[in-house]
Amino acid sequence: MDPSELKREFGKSISFMGGVDTQELLPLGSVQDIQREVDNLIGIMASGGGYILAASHTIPPETPLDNFFAMYRVAGVNREMISDRAGDIRRRLSQQEVME
Repeated sequence: MDPSELKREFGKSISFMGGVDTQELLPLGSVQDIQREVDNLIGIMASGGGYILAASHTIPPETPLDNFFAMYRVAGVNREMISDRAGDIRRRLSQQEVME
């Protein structure tokens, strides 16, 4: 599906999430390929709001970590931010388990 057409036709009515290719781009592309494609996707889909950057489906386990982090780095989210947020969630879940 063409992101430009989707945004043009439905962008005023709905929000979009995903769109980053998980079959070829994330597992097989270079960091530069990912940065270029994600930058292009954000440019199209985030115009006027209504876009959540994410992979189009579950990220395959063979995807290099550098590729995963390159996707979010384009949006200004670095590896440390992701790790910190994941740690916060793990701590909160652990505290909930203790309380139960």
